[in-house]
Amino acid sequence: MICLIVEAVTGHYGVPGQVGQGGVKDSCPTAPPPTIQGFIESLCGESHQSFRGKFAYGRLHEPSGVGLMLRQAHVWGSNKPMDNEIIRTIHVVTYLDPAYCILVEGPWEEKIRSALAGEVKRYGVLYLGESEDLVHWIAEVPQPPGHVEWLVPGQTMTLPVKSGRGYDNIRLTTATFDFHAGEPHWMEAA
Repeated sequence: MICLIVEAVTGHYGVPGQVGQGGVKDSCPTAPPPTIQGFIESLCGESHQSFRGKFAYGRLHEPSGVGLMLRQAHVWGSNKPMDNEIIRTIHVVTYLDPAYCILVEGPWEEKIRSALAGEVKRYGVLYLGESEDLVHWIAEVPQPPGHVEWLVPGQTMTLPVKSGRGYDNIRLTTATFDFHAGEPHWMEAA
């Protein structure tokens, strides 16, 4: 098992396809599991959805703040005859200074150690989430700190898995998660 401490400058994990009234796109308070899996793949210079193994993760602390970031985004109109995509400026809910403990078990442990040693060819900056969410600290530690809030299945955070376009045909499939201190919950990517 390899244990990583990862800190990013910002984190925004928005609901796909949804921009609320006033042009505000909400965000989940923590990175969803596919974002963590994508981070591991990016760290190792591997392709999207190539990770095989088990991982667990949790928050090290609450974000230090929350704010709104202005950005250009694709937004879909709700008019039936003109159900087209437009680009406009929106506000994105953004968490400041998110930090995670990530555990990985399986064949990717050595790939991660090679990446941390600078032996992997990567392109661009390393980020955790969207391209604005720059990672500013990453380190391997011998064991998880005692204050990690592990992400395990529960009943408080509903994350979107799939959505449609437009206001009249959004069909979300969701998975529900909750934070609990204690043991990590392992998620497997096969």
